[in-house]
Amino acid sequence: MGFLLPHMILFFFFIFLLNFPPLSSAQTNGNITVGVPLTATAGSNSSWLSSSREFAFGFKEIAPNSNLFLLCIWYDILPEKTIVWYPKDTTPAPLGSKVELTPDKGVRLTDPRGEEIYRSQSFSGTASYGVMNNTGNFQLFGEDSGSDPIWETFSFPSDTLLPTQVLERGGLLSSSQRQTSP
Repeated sequence: MGFLLPHMILFFFFIFLLNFPPLSSAQTNGNITVGVPLTATAGSNSSWLSSSREFAFGFKEIAPNSNLFLLCIWYDILPEKTIVWYPKDTTPAPLGSKVELTPDKGVRLTDPRGEEIYRSQSFSGTASYGVMNNTGNFQLFGEDSGSDPIWETFSFPSDTLLPTQVLERGGLLSSSQRQTSP
């Protein structure tokens, strides 16, 4: 019995630990939960990272101390943080704006008063979670969508095509006048 007790305690300790994901995977798996907002804050780029930490989806301040932010995807591994996607039909968001995933509207951007600035284009179903992929594509998935997204940024290109992204027949790219304007 003296030999068996320490092994049983160790066994149950490992079983206990298996029920908790490692901290690093909880922070970098790329999945975004419905209802968890990001807030545009001065002096930082509030974002959701891809699991490789190569891409980020979130707020980038348009110019230092401007208190205006662009909801976008950028290369987070590059020193310049090059923007690769932004919603073409939106205006810059003021300080304190929030973006979150909602079941019925998908990606929803609101100003500090709660007024809607942007939401993802129509999709069928109910959004359950989002994924910032290692390809630079932000995707929404529903409970029953399996591996097929119900909405994705690759379907709404702005001014950049990324590797693996396909521009559909009739699709358009547009560019801004300068890097700081959407």
